Amino acid sequence: MLPLPLLCLTVLSLAATPSLAQQTSNTSAYLTGLIDKLNSVGLRTFAGQLGKLPQDVLHELEQGNKTVFAPSNAAFGDFAPTNLSVPVLEYHIASGAYDAQNIAHAPDHSVIPTLLADPQAVQLGGNRSQVLVVQRSDTTIFVLNQILNVTVLQSDVYQNLIIHTIDARLEIPTSFTSTLNALPQWNLTTFFAQANASGVIPRIEAAHGFTAFVPVEAAFGTGGGALGGASPSTVSTVLNNHIINGTSVYSTSLGTAGSYVSASGEPFSFSKNTSGTYVTSGNTSARILQSDVIAQNGVVHVIDALLFNNQSDPGAASSVYSIATASAQSQTASGSHPTGTGQSSAGAATLGGPNGWATAFSAVGIAVGMALIV
Repeated sequence: MLPLPLLCLTVLSLAATPSLAQQTSNTSAYLTGLIDKLNSVGLRTFAGQLGKLPQDVLHELEQGNKTVFAPSNAAFGDFAPTNLSVPVLEYHIASGAYDAQNIAHAPDHSVIPTLLADPQAVQLGGNRSQVLVVQRSDTTIFVLNQILNVTVLQSDVYQNLIIHTIDARLEIPTSFTSTLNALPQWNLTTFFAQANASGVIPRIEAAHGFTAFVPVEAAFGTGGGALGGASPSTVSTVLNNHIINGTSVYSTSLGTAGSYVSASGEPFSFSKNTSGTYVTSGNTSARILQSDVIAQNGVVHVIDALLFNNQSDPGAASSVYSIATASAQSQTASGSHPTGTGQSSAGAATLGGPNGWATAFSAVGIAVGMALIV
């Protein structure tokens, strides 16, 4: 039997802890108030879908600061709102308070975590949740790198929530291949053909976290330029020097979160000046033309030149594999949903040689849950 003081403390603790019934009642009242608020600002269609959210997600919604990106009624158009699935709804909710003051001004980005961590929709590894990319001008907030850029029309507040009315529905990021195909403004034909033929694309698709620096067509020149006539092994090495496997390095962390090693084992370096952000591998550099194109399992940065580095260092690539794997496994075991550029490779293939890459990570900069706002 517990001593009387401890017994009293235990009783007081139990009395202070809301019962499941109380939590459910509180969440129900919170949801009712939120729906009323959305209806009052003209967001009836989106409001009508929130009842689909599971109880645990609704409970999380009312804990701490959150930001809701709520499509206007017109944004649904002919789309049947009944098709708005739970993962899509979760992708419209960001963890944290993101009003204009907390969003980076163009040309910089803010990369913000959402509630979407469903492993059927997100393959980032280490239990990481999917992200949104946002920026602002002097007057307007934008959600970037959707099929069309999305504009915030107005902003409101409900208890712990910032509610941004947006002019389109947000689309959950898809596979690497689909992501490249959704960039018609850039001709990526040669990269796609070379990467597919050398087996790079299938391995990217299978990775749990990647960063790809993808050159535009002009970077290859006539007849494939520097890669024209190159041996398959050289092509594979050069293209793998465009990939960081196992981690998603967003623009907010390029050059700030330690060093990174390519899938061929070569180091990357980054620099920034008034003309933009540059990535370097070996003796070649390229300017990033479009950053933070989000895929289901990583991120793409479009670059203006081929990083022709035909050197490789399998030892450097593999030396950090165990560290990265351990980091990802610990995150998965903890059940947390970090975001950012922490190294992760849970479930990723070992990538190296003719049958795969030697998985390449940085031993430096393993930063789980780091702040992503520039």
